Amino acid sequence: MNSEFTAYQSSFANWSTVLRPAENEFYRSEKTMLRSKNDSLQVPTYGVSHFSSTFENETEKFFDAIGVRQGTAYVNYSNGTLLTDALLGIKNTFIETTDATYNERWERKDLEDFSTIASFDEGHIVTNPNTLSIAYPMKAILKSMKVPTNHPITMQNQLANALSGTTSPKNIFTRVSYETTFENISGSPVVYQRIQLKDNTQVGTITLTFTPETDDPIYLELAGTMGEEDLEMTLNGEPYAFYPVQSKPVLLSVAKNQKDQPQTLRITVKDDGFEFSKLNLYSLNTSLLNERLEQTKAQELKLETFSATHFSGTMEVLEDSTVLTTIPYSTGWKVWVDGQEVETYKILDSLLGFTISKGIHRIEYRYSTPFLLEGSLVSIASLLLLIFILYRRKKTVAS
Repeated sequence: MNSEFTAYQSSFANWSTVLRPAENEFYRSEKTMLRSKNDSLQVPTYGVSHFSSTFENETEKFFDAIGVRQGTAYVNYSNGTLLTDALLGIKNTFIETTDATYNERWERKDLEDFSTIASFDEGHIVTNPNTLSIAYPMKAILKSMKVPTNHPITMQNQLANALSGTTSPKNIFTRVSYETTFENISGSPVVYQRIQLKDNTQVGTITLTFTPETDDPIYLELAGTMGEEDLEMTLNGEPYAFYPVQSKPVLLSVAKNQKDQPQTLRITVKDDGFEFSKLNLYSLNTSLLNERLEQTKAQELKLETFSATHFSGTMEVLEDSTVLTTIPYSTGWKVWVDGQEVETYKILDSLLGFTISKGIHRIEYRYSTPFLLEGSLVSIASLLLLIFILYRRKKTVAS
């Protein structure tokens, strides 16, 4: 038996006692490391990171659009922001703090000042008070919102402006200026320019220096044609862990609570010949975000019962809205509002939504496998036909 795997499973099972919700509760939990993309399936917790050969393409596109690392048949929630945590209901996060060997690890500077609710030998769990329920009202414009490609900041600004707590549209992400210096790099390449080492026997470095004007979190938007092993990073002289970045843009959390403190992010180029398509810094306005989340949270679905195929609760909505339910759209999900079944539709090409009017409502969700009844009837009819054929054949032989 693999002792390393067994030890990890034992530790993970221990963490999950805090990470998983109580009965009839729902929230998601994540980690800053992984051994398997299906960690959340190995113990009873709800997570975003997932691998499946049946992963729907629309779901992959959604995570791609918000800047979360994904690939063919998998999503790895290594690049979340405070906004995506809130929208997806990621309440608790295990922050790993040891030198143990895992397949991947990454950093979430934006979570480091949240309250710790449990500590273990391998790390601790922090909780985010500003996450939303599994369903909540959004501005009606969300129903027709398009999903941009390769622009996660644009996508997240649009989602923040569609929160029901938004009184006047204003972007929560704004650009942060920085200075760039190069060592052992030919010229001064910017995005869409080839990175070439002057001396191939030595590594090169690209250094970004910036000074935050507020204590708000700072994110690095990064993408390019680099391979998974081409880059390493340090932040203020310390190793900075991140999940490998390639062509799809992701958002890396690199600073928080660093007002007026100069920051140095050094990218070490180990192998050249690639281009950056994204290399930007952005600040997230947490005051504005939390104000919108507070007003949206007051209107979210208050769960009374929850299971994987049925959940219900109440919701008080202040205006006619589009309800966003953060589960993949499927014709198998049926929704009742005040006892009446309502039409459901895709939101952002992937998630379950429906329209709701102003007021206090009772909401119920039920799931049944699409075409289960039809398939069962066909199977029964086929079985009866087979029995009839065998009966006739036996009767013919007997005669």
